[in-house]
Amino acid sequence: MVAPGPGSRGLPHYVWVALARTDASYDEYRDLRRRILEAYVLVTRLLNPDAISVVGIATEPGFDTTPRSEDALLIESAHWTPELETVAKRWHEEFGLMRTVRRSEVNTSEYPGQSA
Repeated sequence: MVAPGPGSRGLPHYVWVALARTDASYDEYRDLRRRILEAYVLVTRLLNPDAISVVGIATEPGFDTTPRSEDALLIESAHWTPELETVAKRWHEEFGLMRTVRRSEVNTSEYPGQSA
């Protein structure tokens, strides 16, 4: 998950999932990957109630994967419902998804010679 730093209330949050192929069929793999992406996006929104939206992107890891596919999911705060919150709480509390989160911060300057 990528979340804006302190003081950036109301900005979007991002979730990236790279899931290796399983022995299941390709359709079953894609379904699993979509469900994992949805769970992470919902829990990210649950843990960051000030997020204006949560954008999720999932794909296969590596560069030599064929076929390559992507899944995308957007949850906007205006569409957050008590039902979605219940599902997110279940993933977080019962299954432990994102119960322990390691936070780190990276700053990058867009212009040469200027510090972030």
